[in-house]
Amino acid sequence: VDTDPLFDEVSFGPFSLTDPGAPQPGPTLLTMLAWVAIALTCGVFFGGTLVGVTTGVAMAVALSSNAGRWAVRLASLGLYGAAAGFLVLKQALRGPAIDFEWVKNFEVTHSWAIAATFLLLVSVAADVIVDRPNSSNEPQTSTPNTPGGSTQN
Repeated sequence: VDTDPLFDEVSFGPFSLTDPGAPQPGPTLLTMLAWVAIALTCGVFFGGTLVGVTTGVAMAVALSSNAGRWAVRLASLGLYGAAAGFLVLKQALRGPAIDFEWVKNFEVTHSWAIAATFLLLVSVAADVIVDRPNSSNEPQTSTPNTPGGSTQN
């Protein structure tokens, strides 16, 4: 009897785990370090040192597990919410600023929004990196030189 792979899951939801005995594909350590370095470099270049370090750590966490990817997504939402809440609270307490000092007064919020955007990008990139097919683990099902891709037995 064929079973549906969906029912092989231990639980449902963002923290669901597949069969604990099954091998868990994922990026190699070298791949993981390369992507962490790329995320760190892009974060430093576009957002500064703190955003870069946050982005690099988030990439390492996101590539480590499914729960890590969800934690990065939730952190992104939290940073967006904190940035918006800080803007609203500061304007409610001091009134809206109508001058050129506005940018300086809300610079920290700008960094939070940039970090949140980078965390969102890290989440998407980690999904692609972890879920991409690995040619060494999957059997070849078609011959590349055969028109129409006929299957092999």
